[in-house]
Amino acid sequence: MSDNKATFLERAIGTSKSHKKIYFALLLAVGALAGGYARFARMRDSDSHTLLVSILLLAVGGLTIFLHAEIVRRNEYKTKLNFQKTLFENIFEQAPIGIILRESKSIDPSIKHLSLNPMAEHILGRSGMELHDVNWTELTHKDDLRKEMPMFEKFQNNQVSSYTIEKRLLRPDGSTVWVRLFATTLSGSPPYDSAYMCLIEDISAQKTQELALSEQARSTSVLLSHIQGMAYRCKADTEWTMEFVSEGCSELTGYEAESIVQNKDISYMRIIAPEYRQRVWDEWERVIRQHKHYSGEYEIITKNGEKKWVLEQGQAIYDADGRVEALEGIIFDFTEQKSKDQRIAYLQERDFLTGLYNRDYMEKELRRLDKPAYYPLSVAICDIDGLRMINSAFGHEEGDRLITVAAKLIQSCLKQDCTFARMGGGEFMILLPAMTSDATHRLKIDIKHTIESFNLANQDSLYTVNLSIGHSTKENADQRMEDVLNTAEAYLQRRKLLNQNSTHSAIVSSVMATLYAKSQETETHGIRLGRLCQLIGEDLRLDPKALDDLQLLSKLHDIGKIGTDDRILNKPARLTPDEWEEMKQHPRIGYDIAMTIPHLEHIAEYILHHHERWDGQGYPVGLHREDIPLLSRVLAVADAYDAMTERRIYRDAIPKHLAIEEIRRCSGTQFDPDVVDAFLRIAEIWDEGDDPENEPGRFNF
Repeated sequence: MSDNKATFLERAIGTSKSHKKIYFALLLAVGALAGGYARFARMRDSDSHTLLVSILLLAVGGLTIFLHAEIVRRNEYKTKLNFQKTLFENIFEQAPIGIILRESKSIDPSIKHLSLNPMAEHILGRSGMELHDVNWTELTHKDDLRKEMPMFEKFQNNQVSSYTIEKRLLRPDGSTVWVRLFATTLSGSPPYDSAYMCLIEDISAQKTQELALSEQARSTSVLLSHIQGMAYRCKADTEWTMEFVSEGCSELTGYEAESIVQNKDISYMRIIAPEYRQRVWDEWERVIRQHKHYSGEYEIITKNGEKKWVLEQGQAIYDADGRVEALEGIIFDFTEQKSKDQRIAYLQERDFLTGLYNRDYMEKELRRLDKPAYYPLSVAICDIDGLRMINSAFGHEEGDRLITVAAKLIQSCLKQDCTFARMGGGEFMILLPAMTSDATHRLKIDIKHTIESFNLANQDSLYTVNLSIGHSTKENADQRMEDVLNTAEAYLQRRKLLNQNSTHSAIVSSVMATLYAKSQETETHGIRLGRLCQLIGEDLRLDPKALDDLQLLSKLHDIGKIGTDDRILNKPARLTPDEWEEMKQHPRIGYDIAMTIPHLEHIAEYILHHHERWDGQGYPVGLHREDIPLLSRVLAVADAYDAMTERRIYRDAIPKHLAIEEIRRCSGTQFDPDVVDAFLRIAEIWDEGDDPENEPGRFNF
């Protein structure tokens, strides 16, 4: 056999020496047989015998290949078997769980362990040799053995093929180890057809954690049972679907926990008072988006219909992807605390004497309402006249009573959509959103009428209630609230000058007393003139401020006569040119006097020009037409009429119709035609009347 053939054979039959010998002998036999047949064929019929030999050679070759393949397959199987054996041994030895093989399901002590791996020895705390003399029942904690035996008996009787149990195993040192045991039948041939395998996993750490969690849960349960509130876990839905609520649920809501969990009888959303539901949900959505804690106060309606204030504090629970898994928190009964807080807030915002809002609250409201949505925003300031005198004469207790009475009288005229506060002393402020200046003026008149009615009904009282009121209105955002308040305050001060019971009017009274003592002017003249100016001003649709200024002007327009010689003032004959020039100085003197008194500065200009003429021929400046202040023009007409219809030291009174005709004649020259027209309309309501207090030729107002 050549080297190449030998190499081929070696490659074909492998490297096994026994296999080489078999194949080599087989090939030699086939070769010899083939050679003999070939010689025989040449001696006989060469063609047929050659064919036969060829077939024989092919058959022998096929058999050879088959035998070779079978030998290779057996070698591969043996190799695989060896690999699996090695793999099993490695897994068995290195497995992280204990593996125990027992030869029988019997609990007879003589039944031995077939095998156990190192992890099983570690968990049990015993070697394989030590376990030969110990039955598994002796290794199991007695409390767990009672639980396991029924399971093992079913397993032993082949009612089940496996079972699992968590139990405690006893170690030689007396300690225990928690394991999870899985027992399963092993199928096989005798003598091990009843053998079974146990897999044991050390779960001591897990059990320790479970016990800790259980203790924590127990402690939490005890804690929650003593909390005056309800702990919860719920879904993040609009129904607040509860997954857990604590025992405090019943006391807080009147519903048992099982009635609320999973919305069995009612959802928590239905327990929240309707007016708070959307507000609470909106706030929860906000804190969820921002990953913040929730804290909110709202009212709930209990099962028996009682309303309670609650304080809820909670947070959202998120999964690894940032999605909300649930909401958790606790809800406390906040009713008592809320009542205290409301009482404290009430005391902080209220005046202790009247129960009205105080200055601090009003200042906050001024800022809150100073927005276009509330325009026109009117402010009225009221002040009790003569309060200081009442305190001095009758004591502060009586003064406090006056403040309380005045507050109630004002409040009786107000609607609910306004804010009423005591600012201090006898001063009050009313904030009137969406109220025009005219409506505020009508309110002022209502308050005055209410007070007058009260005074009439209490004529036996030691004193009467007298109130001065000033007001102003913010029409748009261009006006500053500070300016509006200043205007209302200035208006109030003007009213106080006109009110006889006001300390401010003492200035006016003092000046007027001096004037009455020096001249023919009388108090009734000022009253008549004031009434006539009021009617003309109303006909001209003057605003309340202008009407008040007219009232004050009607009293003080001639205060400059204080500086005029008494002889000239009371002279019964016609004045000389020099005397007339001196008399014409009284408007300037009056102007100077008014400018020295802060509360009269605003009418000083009207005093200066009340003798100007429409045609410019008046004094002291010679203004004409609209350059003359309107209030001065009104006073000029009213003063002229009253002067003509009243007796003076130097002449008798003239009849009413002649005085009216004279006013009409001087329209457009001495007097403003529009003012004269207003006067003539007023003259139409003139009534002689039968009242003896109404003198002939007088207006009966």
